[in-house]
Amino acid sequence: MIHYPSLDAYGEQIDPDTFEPMKITFEMRSPIVTTDYIFLDGLISSAVFKDCIPNHYDLPQDTSELIYIPLPLKQYGTEEPFYAASIGYADQIVEGIDHWRKRTEIETTKKKIQVGSGQYKMYDIPMPTMWAESWVFYANGNIAECTRLLQLHISAIGKKCSQGFGQIKNITVEASEHDWGVVKEGVPMRPIPVSEADGFDMDCDVEMYYAYRPPYWHRLNMTQCYMPLCRV
Repeated sequence: MIHYPSLDAYGEQIDPDTFEPMKITFEMRSPIVTTDYIFLDGLISSAVFKDCIPNHYDLPQDTSELIYIPLPLKQYGTEEPFYAASIGYADQIVEGIDHWRKRTEIETTKKKIQVGSGQYKMYDIPMPTMWAESWVFYANGNIAECTRLLQLHISAIGKKCSQGFGQIKNITVEASEHDWGVVKEGVPMRPIPVSEADGFDMDCDVEMYYAYRPPYWHRLNMTQCYMPLCRV
């Protein structure tokens, strides 16, 4: 585990006594591009990292180890701890296909130009899009700090954000009477490690080898999980 002093200091300031159930709503400007879930704890993890290490782009890239990033969210579990933070949900989703294109426009010369590889390569890659007026997340944590982090550091979600996808219009974080960050009416609201599921009242037998905490792309965060694919 890689430790940075600024992140360690941030973690020491987190007070679990301030945690409470919350609902987070992202009002959207544009469709998102993704082939996976949108993870709230992943977004907050990114925001904490940017907040504590402003020059993070200059850090050496070492993907063999995990970086310790404390979050202002409630944790469950001991051997494979995970956060009380759901994936994103939307009431109505319009699915579509967009394309990521590159065309090479050069003057005709006698020299043969390779457009199948190299710097002049042309491509037309289909991208699945999902449009929803808003995406809703549930969590349990410090409302004020989550509001600050998300509003300050998260302006888009999903992939291809630099091309205008996943742009956020407004983020609202509010207290919720429902503690649905992990389970709602027996259905997982996020990947839950099978090894840590005994304390939850779930009606779910859908399992998958999947990541259970951020960063979700890292192999060290993979384990057998109950997935939010169940319907009861």
